Amino acid sequence: MAYRAALMERTRERVPLQWAKSTAGLGVVCSLLAERTNDAQKAQTALSQIERALATARNNGDAELVAYCRQELRYARERLSNR
Repeated sequence: MAYRAALMERTRERVPLQWAKSTAGLGVVCSLLAERTNDAQKAQTALSQIERALATARNNGDAELVAYCRQELRYARERLSNR
């Protein structure tokens, strides 16, 4: 998966905001896949990834990324509750 490959280069320690963007993107993809496959474990993984990305964005002061992560976290929770 492209997001996983990006995370090999974009480490949290080296480039935290780029890492957060890739992690959030991976979380969104996992959330959509979880919804389509009815996979509760993948849905939990998606929530965890988006939450970690949100925390990093918040800690690094990226308001736009914080807003994106909050929105996607809301969507991921809705998908999980609609299972």
